[in-house]
Amino acid sequence: MAATWTTISEADIRTVLAGRELEAYRNAAKYGTEVDPVAGITTNVVEYVRGYIAAYKRNSNSMGPAGTLPASMKEVALAIICWRIMGRSFGEVMDASGVRKATWEQAERTLRDIAEGKGPEIPVSDDPQDDDGPVYPMEYSNEATSDVAEMTRADQEGSAI
Repeated sequence: MAATWTTISEADIRTVLAGRELEAYRNAAKYGTEVDPVAGITTNVVEYVRGYIAAYKRNSNSMGPAGTLPASMKEVALAIICWRIMGRSFGEVMDASGVRKATWEQAERTLRDIAEGKGPEIPVSDDPQDDDGPVYPMEYSNEATSDVAEMTRADQEGSAI
């Protein structure tokens, strides 16, 4: 099953964090002249999720381009991004109802399941990532050459029984 892998944008993050809420976390999470932490957290989480996807051998050969996720994994990544953005603000998470923590925990369970091959099926990318580099044809000859030494049991150490 081929599928388009996609990136996560700030508009996607705003589906789990309200605009003012995101700006409040963004401002609270900046230390001095630091760059915007939201972009860094997003990049790290995407790579984190990709790592779990690739951990299962069947998925490792069907990964999409770097920085992308299958659409089915977007909600999982967003739950983790939300939790990490909230935790970046001096470690204080405002989650009185516990919904965001439960969502984050479920996302982590889903990733563990995927890594073990039990979770949702990961679709093959329309544009699979090629990490193996070029393929070079190997020459093979089944003809023995005179350079090959034949070894017998007597040639092996400790064989004099």
